[in-house]
Amino acid sequence: MDNMQAEGFVSGIEASARRCMPISRAVLLIICALCLLLLVFICSACKPAFTNEDKAAFAGRWELVSFGVEPEQKTTNETSPKEGDGEEGASEDGEESEESTKPEETEEEKAAKEKQLSTFDVLLYKEWGLTSDLTLADDGTCTFNFYGDRYQGTWKMESANEASVELIVQNEGKPQKETYSLILADGLLTMKIPDLPVVFKKVEQPASEEVIEESVEGEVGDESGEGEEE
Repeated sequence: MDNMQAEGFVSGIEASARRCMPISRAVLLIICALCLLLLVFICSACKPAFTNEDKAAFAGRWELVSFGVEPEQKTTNETSPKEGDGEEGASEDGEESEESTKPEETEEEKAAKEKQLSTFDVLLYKEWGLTSDLTLADDGTCTFNFYGDRYQGTWKMESANEASVELIVQNEGKPQKETYSLILADGLLTMKIPDLPVVFKKVEQPASEEVIEESVEGEVGDESGEGEEE
């Protein structure tokens, strides 16, 4: 009797194990799939959003192009219609109608316009010896020189064509940190200051001293050779 009970107990355990095996395999497959998804998510999160080449495109010295004017807002002077075409009067009437329907500028808009510097203004200041530039160093520091006013800070990459800059400015005599976005597009770098975008163009690096010395030595050698031939 005892042997029969023991055999029945063993057979019951085997039957239970057989029933549990498919469930265990399914659970194991689900766990493996979840682990694989987690690994893919971690790898994608660790992948940088930019490369060293992207950072090198931002780093360097940038010269001011315009202040308070978006790049797409710049327009060229259109040629006026010739006399006798019969279109002069129509264009004048059109301009008058546009001016009459144009809403009056608010005080804030007038103040923003007074702060604007077009490309022509910047070039004119440059001829007078006044320059403005933004320097983004490789070590993450930066300097914004706005016609003699210097602002120190830091910068970092956000994506392949976007970075952020944090500048220390004086607000009522107290230092305050201000953060702005830097957008790189079509060779121009735009600092997104509210209502006053600042547009820069990268300054080409000058030739190194070694290259200059080699070119000078070559010119001297050519001149001495010509003297000997004469």
